[in-house]
Amino acid sequence: MNITYDYIDGYISSLYSEENPLINEIIKFARERHIPVVCDAAALLLRFLCARERPEKILEVGTAVGCSALMMYYASGCDPKIVTVERNEDMADIAKKNIARAGLENRIEVITADAHEALPMQTGEFDFIFMDAAKGQYLSFLPDLKRLLSPSGLLLCDNVLIRGMVANDALVPHRHKTMTVNMRAFIDAIKNDPTLDFALLSVGDGMLLCQKKRCDI
Repeated sequence: MNITYDYIDGYISSLYSEENPLINEIIKFARERHIPVVCDAAALLLRFLCARERPEKILEVGTAVGCSALMMYYASGCDPKIVTVERNEDMADIAKKNIARAGLENRIEVITADAHEALPMQTGEFDFIFMDAAKGQYLSFLPDLKRLLSPSGLLLCDNVLIRGMVANDALVPHRHKTMTVNMRAFIDAIKNDPTLDFALLSVGDGMLLCQKKRCDI
């Protein structure tokens, strides 16, 4: 069910290193309890993009226990302001505690709410948006994501291939059919949007990177 060979995943994981002891502790905590956090390959790309773009304002949809929010903060290297949305109250509480341990309560705001309610309430523009929430809901979030993305900003969406199911009907169990259909519709919407450029990458569980098309002056 992986989208790449195990030996490739293993090699990429061997290249990933995390020097921040708090983040390492959070990753260990999450994986021992089967709480989803970004895989090593996705973390490499996420950190690279934040280091390259140095976004000053970041939006994350799907906080979990705060691991990726902290990764983005430290990788950006410019003391960014991060808004991150998590609908699960228990996860949000853990994330807030982890962020407080890092002393970043004033830089990383955790909103405990469903993204369908939280995103329409957001105003202004974000330089970087990381989408890592309910996979079957990405399409419904897209109008707000486009509205909130700055003209030069990047949108990175995780798990868009859903263990290969998006690319191969034979892999899709009945219980995942709706989620898979919705994700395909999301990818098609990005592909067919005349205002967006995109790249679909076989990184981790599939990552989609896009930005608004630049208009000639």
